[in-house]
Amino acid sequence: MKKVDLVFAPRLSSPNGDSRVVRAFLDSDAYFKSQSIDLSVISSDLFHEKDVDLSKKSSKKSLKIFLKKLIPYSSYFTVKYLKSAEKKKEAIVDYYLSTQADADVLFFHELSTCYHYLQKRKNTKAKVVLVMHSNGDSFKMLHIYYPKLAKTAYYKYLVEVEKEVIASIDRLGFVAKNAMERFGRLNLDYDQNKLFYVYNGIGNTPDIKPADQHNVLPAKYTFYCAGSITKRKGQELIIRAFNRLSKEEQLQFNITFLGDGAEKARLENLVKNNNLDTQIFFEGFVNDVTSYLMQSNGFMLTSHDEGLPVAIIEALRMGLSIISTNVGGIPEMVENEYNGFLIEPNEEAVYQVFKNLSQYNLDEMGKNSLKMYEKKFTQDAMFRNYANLFSSLN
Repeated sequence: MKKVDLVFAPRLSSPNGDSRVVRAFLDSDAYFKSQSIDLSVISSDLFHEKDVDLSKKSSKKSLKIFLKKLIPYSSYFTVKYLKSAEKKKEAIVDYYLSTQADADVLFFHELSTCYHYLQKRKNTKAKVVLVMHSNGDSFKMLHIYYPKLAKTAYYKYLVEVEKEVIASIDRLGFVAKNAMERFGRLNLDYDQNKLFYVYNGIGNTPDIKPADQHNVLPAKYTFYCAGSITKRKGQELIIRAFNRLSKEEQLQFNITFLGDGAEKARLENLVKNNNLDTQIFFEGFVNDVTSYLMQSNGFMLTSHDEGLPVAIIEALRMGLSIISTNVGGIPEMVENEYNGFLIEPNEEAVYQVFKNLSQYNLDEMGKNSLKMYEKKFTQDAMFRNYANLFSSLN
C-alpha cells in the first residue's frame, strides 16, 4: 500500500476552486484503497477553533475586510498580507512534520506550502508532487490581485522560491493542458518529462428534470455568473455590455451574480446608477450554487485569467450553455458555438454574444455541455488520473 499525504494550507470550507477540488479527496478513501493507495488530507482546518466569540469574530472580520481594500494601493499592505498567508502555510507544514511525515508521496496544491516542506523535510526519499492551479504563468494571478507586488523585494523572494521548488520536486502538474504547455514555453530549460496535467473534476450530475427547469425560467435568457467578484473575474464586462442593449433587448434577460468580493459594492452601484437592477441581481455568497443553476439556461464567466474554473465544471454538469473567455484552461471546457461561446475578455465581445443569442439553440448547447462534463471533468476521472500518477512514482 503506497502512502500519499495531501498537505493543504487553505481551509477546505473556502469557496475557492482549489479548496473545492481538495475537499473531494476527503471522500475518496475507498477508491484509492482499491488502487493500493492510502491517501490522507492534512489541512489548516485543524487549527481553527470550533467555538468562537461571534462578536470578536465579527469585529475582526470587519477590520480584515477594511485592510484588504487597501492592499491593491499599497506595497506595504500587499507584502504584509502575503507574509501573513505564508505563515499559515509554514504552520501546516510544521504540524504535519511533527505528527507523521512518513509518506511515500507528498501531494501539494500550492507553491509556498511545498517550499516550506522541502526546506524542513527529513524524509528525502519521499516523492514530491506539486499541482499549480494557474494558467502556467505562476504569478499572473498575484499580479492582477496585487498590482504593487512586482516592485517589492518580496516578489523577488517568491520568484526564487518557485525556482527552488520546481528544481527539487519529482513531478509538476497543472489543471489544464494549456497551462502545462504554457509553463513549458516559459521554462524551456525545465525537464518537460516532469510535467503533467489532470483536469479538475466534481461529483455526479444532480437529479434534475430539464423540461421542468426551463418552464419556470423568469426570462428567456436566465444566466448566472458564479465566483468571487473581483477585477480578475471580469464581471464588469457583463454589466457594461448589457447596458448597451436596448431596453427591449434587456427585458429578455435575467442575470444574477453569485459570490462576494472587493468589487461587489462598486458593481452594485454601477447596476443601480444605470437602472439595470430589474434585470441584474447580486445574490452574494451562496453555499449551494447547484440550486441556482437549476433555475437557468446559461452560465457566464468573463475572467481575465484562470486555471481551470470549477464554476464552469458545475455549469457543464448541469447541462448549461456557457459564455466564457479564451484564457487559461477554459478553451478545453468551452468549444465555440458547440456548448457555448468562447470570447476575448472585453466588453465588445460580450455585447456581440448578447446581441446574437437568438441565432442559437441554447438547449442543444446545454446538452453538449453535459457531454463535455461526462467526457472530461468527472470526479472519477480526476481520481483515476491521480491514482495512476501516484502508482507510477517509484
